[in-house]
Amino acid sequence: RTLLKGARDVLTRHEAQNRSARHRTVTVSDDAGTAVRVDLDIAADEDDPHALLTAWDGPEKLGERRVAPNFKLTAAAAGKWVAGGYGDA
Repeated sequence: RTLLKGARDVLTRHEAQNRSARHRTVTVSDDAGTAVRVDLDIAADEDDPHALLTAWDGPEKLGERRVAPNFKLTAAAAGKWVAGGYGDA
């Protein structure tokens, strides 16, 4: 039982590390001064590599855009995307 619990703990930590490596978040302000959270989630898909860029105002989704899996999420890139009305990233 102790070995199984240890193995499960290792797998759980490994999965959590993989999830955190595929998720990034940055908060920027829009033109009205409202804080907008922008998330980048990289899909774990070898056949169709991509990432999703999503803008949130609290619980409300403001926009979503599919981007390249190597997209670099920075405050400047997120601010440009938010200022552009959630068009091209």
